[in-house]
Amino acid sequence: MKKEDLLHHCRFYKGEKDIKSHDPDVQAFSKIEREWIDLTINAKDGQSDLLSESLNDYLLNGLREFEKYDDAPLSLKALLFNRFMKYNERFDIDAFKEWYRDQYIKKSNGGD
Repeated sequence: MKKEDLLHHCRFYKGEKDIKSHDPDVQAFSKIEREWIDLTINAKDGQSDLLSESLNDYLLNGLREFEKYDDAPLSLKALLFNRFMKYNERFDIDAFKEWYRDQYIKKSNGGD
């Protein structure tokens, strides 16, 4: 898959080399989306270890149907889930869902 094919799924990262936003949330989301694209493009046999592990965790935690019509591929949401759990040093699925909706989706739609 090509970078251009993946970019249309990104809400923050648009392919730029440097992230210009000073908003730490926008910077974090852009970096995660860029990482997702890099992992997807450079994956061997269709999945990287990190993407495979993230996707397995995401699915095992019953998130397959979560926001399934939002145009974000499962592998991207799985990486967001992985990073949320890692950076917050806690395992809280409800907190992830709230963060995803109230930060990732809302900020991408121009909300605060």
